[in-house]
Amino acid sequence: MEAELFGVPLDIEQTRLFARTPRRDLDAANRALARLRAEFGSAAVVRARLREGHLPEAAFLWEPLERLEEGREEDGVAGREERNGASPTLVRRILERPTALPAGPIVDRLGPYAISGGWWVHPIHRDYYFARARRGDLLWIYYDRRRQRWFLQGAVE
Repeated sequence: MEAELFGVPLDIEQTRLFARTPRRDLDAANRALARLRAEFGSAAVVRARLREGHLPEAAFLWEPLERLEEGREEDGVAGREERNGASPTLVRRILERPTALPAGPIVDRLGPYAISGGWWVHPIHRDYYFARARRGDLLWIYYDRRRQRWFLQGAVE
């Protein structure tokens, strides 16, 4: 197969189609965050910072968020996946402290995913599950083998 190639002059207006522009207006976002802090106090605007911890509730801490900035190195894994074109990971809404699992029908569950350790403070053995409630909520629950009780760790959104 043969093809003849020839060049076409490029208009400067056409190059603007490929210019990299920020997808978000960071100044507008920072003004909105400032209004939230003014209305609800500085503790109302926070972000999660990952840290070492063998339990889900100990693997992050909340820190104040003063400003959003372009190109932060601390962006999460889900953010990198979205930028690379892959589908984002599920986001769990992790409770600050696990609560007793409220009574209600669980129609399906996937697991267990075991976490154990903590012998240096107090031994822990948990069996985690993703569970679907009858009304459709996807919950993140665990069974504490030491206390022999079910707990709600969070939800998947």
